[in-house]
Amino acid sequence: MKRNFTSPENQDNKQSKMSSSPQFDTTSITTDASDVIGLQLQQSLLSSNLINEMTKMIITSKSFTDAIAGIIDNQLKQYVNHIKQLEAELKQVNDRAIKFQSKLNDLDQYSKRRDLIIHGIPLTQGEDTSQVVLDLAKSIGVNLDIKDLYATHRLRSRNKQHSPIIAAFVRYSDRQQLYSKRRDLGKGTNKQVFINEHLSSLNHQLFTYARRHLDKKKVFTRNGSVMLYQGQDFNAHYQGWSRNDVVSTAEGMMLNTFLQSHNLSQLVVGVTRPSSVPKLDKSDHSFIQFDVKTQILRKTKMTRTIYDYKTANWELLNNICSKIPFDTLLRNYTNIDEKAVAVEEILLEQVNRVIPHKVITLKPRDKIWFSDDLRVLHKDKVRMYRKMISKPTLVNKNNYEQAVVKFRKACVQAKVEFYKKINHKVSVSSKNWWSLVKHTMGRDRTTAIPALKDKNGDVRVDVQSKVEILNAHFANICTWSGYSNFSSVADKLPLASSRLSVFTATYRDVRKILQRLNCNKSTAPTITNRMLRYLEPSITQCLTHLIRVSFSTTSFPDHWKGGYVNALFKSGDTLDPTNYRPITLLPAISKAFDNVNHKALLLKLEKKGIRGKALEWLENYLSGRSIRTILDGVTSSSLKINKGVPQGSVLGPLLFLIYIDDLALQIKTNIRLFADDAILFFYHTDPIIATTMLNDDLSRVEEWSKSWGLNLNLKKCESITFSSRWYRPRA
Repeated sequence: MKRNFTSPENQDNKQSKMSSSPQFDTTSITTDASDVIGLQLQQSLLSSNLINEMTKMIITSKSFTDAIAGIIDNQLKQYVNHIKQLEAELKQVNDRAIKFQSKLNDLDQYSKRRDLIIHGIPLTQGEDTSQVVLDLAKSIGVNLDIKDLYATHRLRSRNKQHSPIIAAFVRYSDRQQLYSKRRDLGKGTNKQVFINEHLSSLNHQLFTYARRHLDKKKVFTRNGSVMLYQGQDFNAHYQGWSRNDVVSTAEGMMLNTFLQSHNLSQLVVGVTRPSSVPKLDKSDHSFIQFDVKTQILRKTKMTRTIYDYKTANWELLNNICSKIPFDTLLRNYTNIDEKAVAVEEILLEQVNRVIPHKVITLKPRDKIWFSDDLRVLHKDKVRMYRKMISKPTLVNKNNYEQAVVKFRKACVQAKVEFYKKINHKVSVSSKNWWSLVKHTMGRDRTTAIPALKDKNGDVRVDVQSKVEILNAHFANICTWSGYSNFSSVADKLPLASSRLSVFTATYRDVRKILQRLNCNKSTAPTITNRMLRYLEPSITQCLTHLIRVSFSTTSFPDHWKGGYVNALFKSGDTLDPTNYRPITLLPAISKAFDNVNHKALLLKLEKKGIRGKALEWLENYLSGRSIRTILDGVTSSSLKINKGVPQGSVLGPLLFLIYIDDLALQIKTNIRLFADDAILFFYHTDPIIATTMLNDDLSRVEEWSKSWGLNLNLKKCESITFSSRWYRPRA
């Protein structure tokens, strides 16, 4: 900006000139004005120098630099934490995406389980693809009908003359029947035709990549899964095996995704190639030394005696047993135990003489339709294979191929006959129908117990150790070690007016019991229910005599007190023996009945009016019991139990009901009992009153259970409120 300083007398002329013309005139500067300007310039220069000096002092000071560095450091830490949080969230999203992709792949593969893809059949004008598939199946010995095919069509391909045919079957068994005969296509005129499984998109990519980079003989498919085995250097151009940021190729990323989705990890993370150039006669890889701390699980073979009841001559067997002088033979024995064992041995001897039976060997991996004839053919096939390997001649090769074909045909025929029998059994009873459902769903076989921890925490894998661990746990469940003074509590119970001092058994009663036995019920590996039922005309008199001797001597045979336990996995850790439930054949043990104290039960029986020999017999019936656990054909040692009632018998549930009979006397509200289940209910217009009444009764139930040594399973207890109001307060 320019300033003009003028004299006062010239101001009027200046104003007139400015108003008349837009030009600016510069006048002379006086001496006073120049001094003012110089002073202002000097002050401005001094102030700018001062600012510069102060700025230099501030910038070069340590406190200033430390403050700025602290601000930047804090900001960087916030950025780093934010980046780490984003990386963690990204990893979670990536893991979820991998799991979701794996589930989608499994669903996609499951939808294609009944499909087959046929390659190599030339395209003809106006062809019927369904008839082409049927003709191909017929050429290799598979008889199919048009009703067995759900749909058929040709897929798009660059080579239209050899585009593949996809065939969808109605039943999986028909698909497997054709797929199992695919190797026969290499004979005759069908050498260029191949049958493959219909794979999902991801499995197809993995299969194609593996076939391209690995030995084709080591890559195959089985039930829609890609199977491969590699015993040499596995080069997939992928270094990290666990981090996505070092993936070098798309195939490496796909392989990494596959490994992560199947919980596979790389054990060797270091460099396996030496830095120096090796000699020509040495490998370019370093040796890898490792230890595998595990034991090979070998499944034990189990033997079982199978009786052919359909072809049994029961009339002949009854005639033989009726001529046996049981009365004379039993006089040679003094106690009831020896008599019971003698009768059982005599009956088993006659049964084995008359009823056709055989001892079969059960293997864990045997199919349900696998027979002894197939096992013989399989051994012949293995023998021919070993002979061909030792002496690879043309004759041995042909013999091996013939043995393979013979074994496969026998397997197909055995499966067909087995399922025909099942279809006939399904229409007879509902139990057979459910057995077929379990077999179809793969639930007809018991789950193997791989390993168990003992009391010291060591993992045991051998069958003998596992069966002893389970048996010790089950025996501990049925062993009483707590409060045993129940007399004071039993004195408060009401005394029954009627008395029962002696048990009696008649020929008619025993006969009715034998005629009503359930032949399909599982029993211990001795005399079965079917044998007792069909031998009723000839053994009723003998069994009646045994029962009368047992009642008169107040002694129950110890031979019949033992139980054979099978372990059934419930949930949780498979290594923990407490997560297995005992299923006993004779007598059965159940969580609902295994807490009954024998002394307390006898006191209650006495209050019910059972006295004398009847009470003594029941005491002997409950005491001296033992259990054995069976696992994979191995039986554990016998352990004594002193708690619980034998649920598998007729008396078991009755004794348990007597034990909890006085529970209803303690309740002020309403109660309903069914076996070991109890329901308390109360209705009132005021929910607070209903809640108070039920809580008081729950306290009484708790006191009663503690007094009689029973534990309540709180995990199975529920509280439910039923009301017609919209607002339902929770009790």
